[in-house]
Amino acid sequence: MPDGDTSSKQPAGRRRLPASGSVGAIKQIKSRVQELHEKLNGLSAEQLADELKKKRRFIYAGLAASSAGLVVYIVAVICHWSSVIYFSKFSVIALPICIAISINELCQQIARRRPLLAQRVLAACTFGNAQSITTLANIYIDSGDYQKAEKLLSKAVKRIDPKRRLRDYILLHAFHASTMAHLGRIAEAKKLIKEVLEAAENHHKAAPTDGTAFLVAGTLNYASEVCDMADRIQDAMALSRRSVDLVCSYKNPPPYLVLSSLVHAAYFSNVVGDYPEALAYSNKAQEIMSKIGTVRDSQAAVILASLGIANLGLGRGTVCKRFLTDAQTRALEPLGLKERPMVFQSLAIYHFAHSRIEDALVAYETAMEACQMLKPRESVYVLRIIREYAVLLQESGKPEKARQKEQEVTKITQMIETINMKLPSKKDKPVLKQSAVAPLKTRFPLLWFALAGLWGWRIWESGLRIAPPSTWILFVAALAVIVIKLAAKYGPPPKEESSQGAILAVVSFIPLLRNVVPELSRVSKRTSLIIMGCAGGFLAFVLLTKPAPDTVPEWGLLPREYNYLGQELAEKELFNKARAAFEKAAQMDPNGSDGKGAKLNLTGLLPKSAQPEAAIQANLSALSKKETDREAAKKIWLECTDKYPDFEFPYVHLAELYLADDKPKAAEEQLNKALEINKNCGPALLAMYQVKIKEHDRDGGTEYLDRYLSTTSTGESGLAQGLIGVTKDLNARTKKLEETRRKRLNAKKENSSNDQSGKTIDESGKKIDESSKTIDESSETIDEPSETIDESSKTSKGASARDSASSANKAAAGTVWTKPNPAVKGGASPSEDEDDDDDSPAPAGKEQGGVRKTSKATGTSDKTSDKSGTSVKKKFVIAK
Repeated sequence: MPDGDTSSKQPAGRRRLPASGSVGAIKQIKSRVQELHEKLNGLSAEQLADELKKKRRFIYAGLAASSAGLVVYIVAVICHWSSVIYFSKFSVIALPICIAISINELCQQIARRRPLLAQRVLAACTFGNAQSITTLANIYIDSGDYQKAEKLLSKAVKRIDPKRRLRDYILLHAFHASTMAHLGRIAEAKKLIKEVLEAAENHHKAAPTDGTAFLVAGTLNYASEVCDMADRIQDAMALSRRSVDLVCSYKNPPPYLVLSSLVHAAYFSNVVGDYPEALAYSNKAQEIMSKIGTVRDSQAAVILASLGIANLGLGRGTVCKRFLTDAQTRALEPLGLKERPMVFQSLAIYHFAHSRIEDALVAYETAMEACQMLKPRESVYVLRIIREYAVLLQESGKPEKARQKEQEVTKITQMIETINMKLPSKKDKPVLKQSAVAPLKTRFPLLWFALAGLWGWRIWESGLRIAPPSTWILFVAALAVIVIKLAAKYGPPPKEESSQGAILAVVSFIPLLRNVVPELSRVSKRTSLIIMGCAGGFLAFVLLTKPAPDTVPEWGLLPREYNYLGQELAEKELFNKARAAFEKAAQMDPNGSDGKGAKLNLTGLLPKSAQPEAAIQANLSALSKKETDREAAKKIWLECTDKYPDFEFPYVHLAELYLADDKPKAAEEQLNKALEINKNCGPALLAMYQVKIKEHDRDGGTEYLDRYLSTTSTGESGLAQGLIGVTKDLNARTKKLEETRRKRLNAKKENSSNDQSGKTIDESGKKIDESSKTIDESSETIDEPSETIDESSKTSKGASARDSASSANKAAAGTVWTKPNPAVKGGASPSEDEDDDDDSPAPAGKEQGGVRKTSKATGTSDKTSDKSGTSVKKKFVIAK
């Protein structure tokens, strides 16, 4: 911001009133404005309006499409259309992004009619978007409340990360400086705007593109407002002229930025008395305003008032009156309050130029009344109007009233001086983070290469065509980030960067892609469109060519993919489709691990024989009612056992219901029927293990787990291995505890007639109790290896690991291991813990095929004894 202008040291008096038009002034228009017209002709109002309409259509189309997709998704969920759910679920992610982008445009449309509604919506839904924050602050200012706008901006600038959103960081700080100047905090505003303007200039020098040029132009507009509030009109005029030069020098400038630059230049040209130039700026601004259609009332009032004063200065009083009347209409709107004093001030100038002093005085009084409606009431702008009014009173022969206004001027001047008493010194820290606004230095994206490799490996492991869509989205997004970062680091410097327009608006809301927002200033618009188009097209191809949900494609999958697909279908109990997938895998890889695993899954996860589709649908119907209507589900399964006696899975589900009702005998009866049909039925074996544990038959439970291992693929046995290890360890501990109890009881019976022996027995009992406590602590360590079991089971590989883990977890959930507590007559109750010589934790799992198979099994100690001798029974729970 210039500092050497001598006019800034002169006291601000009344604005220069226009003189009468003359032939010389008309000739002056042709000579001085010719060059300016050639420059402004490059700004096509039609093109600017078309760009704005395209942007709005793009936003509204995205909002409508995502909303329709959400409706389809909800209907599909209600109607259980799995294929429709698969393709419409992405609208759930897209809708919040479209709302965040469109909320600003929607509120701009409704602000003129319902300003309070627009304020409330934006106050609740800015989502940290700088454009929405700017719109809300402008609504506050247009309604005359600078204080609310300043509070909003002071909070907003603190929440913006300058490393990722440098443009927003600079522009919001410049806007904040402008609001502080209108509140009378001139010293703070000048210090801040100087830092902001310097940061914008440095950014433009480091990367001279259209985006950085428009950033400088926007900052210059706010800087000119600060100079205006500081009564440095020549500086303000110079800044606004440079802003117009920048928007005219580059293609496709933002329409609202062009309009703001022209408005400022026209206003300051009128203030300094350069009416031909003001007329050129105002005419172009009016042309753009008429094409755009949606312009703020306050901005329209400034444009019309500037047109009126410019025509008045050139001797066109009638035209001036027409424009000022239109400006008055717009200023009297609720969102025209900001410029209402200026419009009536212009009317006063018009009346004074036509020697209507009384009308001029009335117009000044109306302007001052409008100033009283602003917040704050006393400001630099109010002071300026009162000064002009006092001068006009003095010239019209009203010295007493003029003296009163001069006293009011003195009072307001002292108040402003008090506000600015503490001037910022050179030692004060800069407001902007200098490290943040430094030129961007792109780095080689090593982290993103690692992330892309990780997600790519997950896709390869789970199968290219059946990998989860979320993994594909993350992988493709990481690749797009890598390419953009490499293009920004090694590519040629662009002239039209992609950080302007819709690209930045969309990318800034996407979680992964928002990391490349700084690099978009180093990548051309064409390059970024190609990269994102390729990424989106590839992702769409992958998602559209994936097998439809619950289907088995005839070709195109690897054996591993068919095996994983079969596991997913078996878990959903779509047995016929799962059988087709396993058979495909077995045929394609008969001697490999995938083929062998698929063969095991055919016998262990599916019915022994192919079942009619009616039987499978009836089973699925019962499963859907299992949680909500148990009796109805039970009835359907009983009907299935009568109608399809060789279908083993209804017996398994009936056993699960009986187990939930604590009827292990009835459950065992149903499971025996299932195992008679298919002795290798994995879910039945795991359920039988649960029944045996319920009946306190741990050896029997271990036997069924061993059988389950022999019927499943190598990679899925981790959970069962862990359960077997824990079971055998607990069996050994239980036998040792029973042996200790028997020894103690025999000792008490043999020595019950001898008191001295009784004392010895008591001491021995205390030792046994201490040993029991130690063993109790040791038994609690079972939890620790069980967590290792869980971690290993998550990473276990093989043909059907997912289904095994799910089935085993279902079988293990709710299982309770308890031990009878025989009553002991006299003395302390016997402890069920073991000796001090066996306190090491049990192994978490077995070794199978060179791979450690583990599983999660957590629990509490079997039993503890309190000091009073009362035994407290605890349960050991195998939890999911």
